[in-house]
Amino acid sequence: MNEGADGTPVTPSPEPGFSFVQWSDGSTDSPRTDTDVQEDITVQATFVAVPPGCGILVTLGALTENDLSGVFAPNGEEPVYSAVSSDPLIMTAAITAEDRLRTEAVGFGNVTITVQATYPTQPNQVVDFDILVVGHPTTVSSAWPPHELWNPRFTQEFTIRNDDLCDAIGIRLLFSDLADGIVVENQTAFAPAPDGRPAIEVALDFAPGQTLDLTVIYLATGAFRPDQHPPAVEIQYILADIPPAAEGEGGPNIDRIEVMPDGRVFLEFTSIPGKVYLIDVMNNFPTGTWQTVALELVAGSNRTQWIDHGAPATPPVQGARVYRVRMQTP
Repeated sequence: MNEGADGTPVTPSPEPGFSFVQWSDGSTDSPRTDTDVQEDITVQATFVAVPPGCGILVTLGALTENDLSGVFAPNGEEPVYSAVSSDPLIMTAAITAEDRLRTEAVGFGNVTITVQATYPTQPNQVVDFDILVVGHPTTVSSAWPPHELWNPRFTQEFTIRNDDLCDAIGIRLLFSDLADGIVVENQTAFAPAPDGRPAIEVALDFAPGQTLDLTVIYLATGAFRPDQHPPAVEIQYILADIPPAAEGEGGPNIDRIEVMPDGRVFLEFTSIPGKVYLIDVMNNFPTGTWQTVALELVAGSNRTQWIDHGAPATPPVQGARVYRVRMQTP
């Protein structure tokens, strides 16, 4: 291309089982269009593996609060909750005054959030949540349809695609850098504090590979036009709340999960020698039903491994699949 020209849009195409994270220069635009190019540009796309049974999938930048009722086994006492993140550079965690788990995804990768319930006299309970922070839905296109000069309303149309492996239950658009006199007319919410950006939230099933068309309507009452002074729009998945852990005192942490070349799934978890463990499987996360594998694992060390060989031990894969481990109680 000529010096000073604009490049053509480039869209990263992750292989099945991977999600786009960012370009090597830190940009997360997808597609990416470089403008006013003055010299050769070389960038590489970074992808993160999305393991089957990813447990909880979270979009970068997501700020959420989740109710902890039902997570711990009731024992007649009121607990004091505490939360710790294994990597605050990926996700921060805190307990609110209302005893809700507040998390913010600030980086990419795998992280474990450990929540402890401390009781006055009863034994404490601990639950680990394994979380994978991924990028945003892929923006296939963004366009401004023709506009009549007399009309103060402007329309921006997006086409997005779900290139991740877990089902979303909705889409959230967050707006910043709105010029004076420009508002989002079809705004439905504000992002949770302290973010506070105007937002459009749409509840719908957004499955892996699905494409979705979105329309934003702006009302311009000042000197600026949104098509000439476009705001920054961040598009996020809305994902299911953190699901309850296994019954009892919470399941052991699954430290490693991967798909083997022949399609079988390998799990490794922390264990106590001599204890007996059960494996549960859920298809169609998060609305599916837990099914217990008809096998008792007796731990011989502080690390236990198990391979999901498929039917008949476990049902065929349907939708997003998750696993959990429980210690068998007497």
